[in-house]
Amino acid sequence: MRFFGRNGGTSVGNFASLNCSPFVNDDPQSVQQNLNIARQEIGADKLIILRQVHGNRCVTVDSSIDENAIFEADALVTCNAKIALGILTADCVPVLLYDTQQQVIGAAHAGWRGACNNVLESVVHSMHALGANNISALLGPSIQMSSYKVTEEMLDVFPEDCFWKQNNQLHLNLPKYCSQQLHKIGVTNVEICPLDTYSDPEHFFSFRYNNEYSKQCCGRNLSAIVL
Repeated sequence: MRFFGRNGGTSVGNFASLNCSPFVNDDPQSVQQNLNIARQEIGADKLIILRQVHGNRCVTVDSSIDENAIFEADALVTCNAKIALGILTADCVPVLLYDTQQQVIGAAHAGWRGACNNVLESVVHSMHALGANNISALLGPSIQMSSYKVTEEMLDVFPEDCFWKQNNQLHLNLPKYCSQQLHKIGVTNVEICPLDTYSDPEHFFSFRYNNEYSKQCCGRNLSAIVL
C-alpha cells in the first residue's frame, strides 16, 4: 500500500505535480502519466480509481475489470493480485483495508458525508463477502482536527467526543470518527496517520487550503493498495 503526496508527477500549475484525478480539469495526458507513475511504483498491472460521490457504494473488482472503467462509488474491494485499488482525496480520509491471510483488500473514500453514510460498513461487508475475516485498516493523510474547523450544526451529526473547541471555534476529528466506525463493525486493528493535508500544502493537495488561499481547483492525492 502507498499514500502518495503531491510531488513526483508531471502536472503543472495549481495541479503540480502528481495530481491523480481526471475530474478536476487537469490536462488528461498529465493525469494519465501520473497514474502510470503510481501504478508502476506499487507494482500493479492495473490501477482502478473512482468518480467519488460521497456515498457508500462499494464496487467489487476482478481480473476482468477494464482499467479505464469509471464507476460512481466511494469504495473498492478485490481478492485479485496485481490490481491496485485507488482512492483520491484532498482532505477527506483515505482508508486502506486488508486481510493478509485471506488475501482480500479494500479501499474507501471517507469524507464526513460518506463516513456518516456508512461507506466503511459497506467496504467491510464487501470484503467479508470475499472471505475476509480478520481485517486491518490504515487511515492515510487527511485534514486533522487542529485544522478542521466546522460549524455548530455538525454537533447534531457526530458524537461529542469527536469535537474540540478552541477560541470558540469548533473542530472535528474525522479520523477518530472513522476509527470508531470501524471498531463498531469489528475492525479493531486500526492505525491513523497523523499527517495533516491542510497544514502541509508543499507535500499534499488540500481542498480547504486551496479554497482559502488561491480559490482555484486543486489536485487530488492518491492512496493505493495492491495484493
